[in-house]
Amino acid sequence: APMILISCDALRADRLGSYGNPRGLTPNLDALAHDGTVFARARAASSWTLPSHLSIFTGFYHAFFGNIRNLNPEIPTLGEEMRRLGYLCHAMTGIPWMRPQHGFGRGFHSYKYEPKENGRPMADVVSDALAWLDGNGDAPFMLFLHACSTARQYLTRSSRSRNLIVTVPPRLTDIRIASTSGSGSSRLSL
Repeated sequence: APMILISCDALRADRLGSYGNPRGLTPNLDALAHDGTVFARARAASSWTLPSHLSIFTGFYHAFFGNIRNLNPEIPTLGEEMRRLGYLCHAMTGIPWMRPQHGFGRGFHSYKYEPKENGRPMADVVSDALAWLDGNGDAPFMLFLHACSTARQYLTRSSRSRNLIVTVPPRLTDIRIASTSGSGSSRLSL
C-alpha cells in the first residue's frame, strides 16, 4: 500500500474537522483523514520544524541527537527503512530547515528541495507530487510532502495574497488545485 506523509508546517489540529472543529475549514483534509489514519494523540516533538522532523524521520526525540543540525549517519531514517522494504521513496519540500544536507534526504530515491521565501506553498508541492506519480508506474511508494502554506497566518498582512484550495478526491492522482485571490483576511482551505 502507498504511504503518503503530509507535513503542514504550523497547522493547528484544532482547526481541522478531523480533530473536532465544526466550522468546516478543512473539508478536503478531513476527507483524506476519513480514508486514512488519524492519530488522536499526536504531538509535536518540538516547537520548531527541524527537531520535530528529525523525530518524525527517526522515531527519536530531538534531545537524543545533541547536534540537531545533522542526523547521525548511524541512526536509520524513515526513507532508508521504507526503501529497504522495497518502496520507491520521494520527498518534496522547500523550507530551509529540511535541507538534504541535514540528513533528511537519506534513503529517498529523490528528494526535491526547492527553497522559497517562507517555504513552498502546498499547491506547488502537490503539483510536483502528481507529476512524480504520473512518471513512476504502479510500484509501492512513499511520498513525503512538506509545505508552509499554513504558516502564512504568522506573516504580515501584505505578504498574504492568496488562498489555497486543494481538492482531495478518492484517488490521490485526481487531486486538483485552485488558487484564489485573497481580500483583507487570508484563510487557508485544505
